[in-house]
Amino acid sequence: MVQYVNFSLPITIENSQINYSVPITNNSRQIHKGFTLIELMIVITILGILAAVDIPAYKDYTARSKVVEANSMFLDIKTALMVFRSDKGRFPATSGSWSSLPGVITYNSYIDHSDYITYDEGNTTGVVCLSLKGFYAGNSDLCFKYFIGFNGEGWECTSNAPVSSGTTVLDRYLPRKCRSYYMTTL
Repeated sequence: MVQYVNFSLPITIENSQINYSVPITNNSRQIHKGFTLIELMIVITILGILAAVDIPAYKDYTARSKVVEANSMFLDIKTALMVFRSDKGRFPATSGSWSSLPGVITYNSYIDHSDYITYDEGNTTGVVCLSLKGFYAGNSDLCFKYFIGFNGEGWECTSNAPVSSGTTVLDRYLPRKCRSYYMTTL
């Protein structure tokens, strides 16, 4: 006769009159190795949300840093233009003497080339356009312009100076004093 014990498996040994019972333990604990699918999906979702917020912010940050670098590189050009203007009483012509000025940027990591443009008859106002490369796809000739103020007291910068070529940098990428709304409040 076979006896059953709680959670036991009966074992009968042949040619024996004794019945043995081996208890089966209900040990449902298993060692957890790795991640479950739901955990991985949650992590991927969180990373996707962070990327959706951070990537546009990073693009804006890099665009602003390119404009700031171009702005700082303009200091050498500004000095060369002011020396030329004080020596000759005028700005250099659009072609010819511009490329021979010291400090003129021809190539840089963020600046593709620099152009000098004059747009007034008396040649008393000069505009410098720095073309930024890799600024946005399809717009490699984005420029911001600098010119001597009409009162002759130093340089002003704007993204809306009248020039014949190129587009303008959006106000949000320009330094605060160069933004169009700032210029109208002065």
